[in-house]
Amino acid sequence: MIRNIDWQDACLQDTEISSWSNKFARAIIGIGVPFISALAKGLQSKVKGTSHDCLVCAAWLASELASLGENDIRCYACEILLLDIVHHLHPGCELDERVLACMCVYNYTSGKGKQKLMSLSEGSRESLRRLSSFTWMAEELLQVTDYYLPRKPRVSCVHTQILEIGQPGNGAVTAITFFRGQLFVGYFNGTIRAWDIKGQRAVIIREVKEHKKAVTCFALSETGQNLLSGSADKSIRVGTAINHKGKVITNY
Repeated sequence: MIRNIDWQDACLQDTEISSWSNKFARAIIGIGVPFISALAKGLQSKVKGTSHDCLVCAAWLASELASLGENDIRCYACEILLLDIVHHLHPGCELDERVLACMCVYNYTSGKGKQKLMSLSEGSRESLRRLSSFTWMAEELLQVTDYYLPRKPRVSCVHTQILEIGQPGNGAVTAITFFRGQLFVGYFNGTIRAWDIKGQRAVIIREVKEHKKAVTCFALSETGQNLLSGSADKSIRVGTAINHKGKVITNY
């Protein structure tokens, strides 16, 4: 394909680069969800170069989609990519990646997609606060999240940043509790992880996904022997430190 490109073509010159970029974006839009899903897998890659390149591609595509106004493909992209992109906002990432991630979030959630910002954890919001001195997009996103999420957060932003970074796929941390020497963490996608805390190190010792939506809270049973988890899917599940599979005890 590269051999057949005419590099002297007017559309590849600086004055026409935006036109070429727009044409290429439309070709990708024609592929649709399969391309977006492949991009999501690339963002989750543990290979630094792969995830970085996919983030650059996601930022470019977001800019092109935003210029086209409201469209279905942007909604699909927001739904599929947002949580993976948000992981690149955290201070543990390079500054250029954090700014690119901020640009992605801004463009993918513009318009009707702004309600998707309700899924951001306090840790992600704190990351936006730190970025607000570098880009106006972060400041505007903060104003939106403060409008949708004016409540005082239940979970420390510092804790959520630590527990979310390097853990793509599960989304924001939405609940935390300490039970029988283990730290239990609930995520936006319904996953529950148990961490064994050893000094300054934390090791994942188990992971279950018994909820279909975000884990919203943890509580102890009346006897103190069981840990209960509540979810936005309107279910409560109960488990112990020994048997972590749990079972549905009520729907309401």
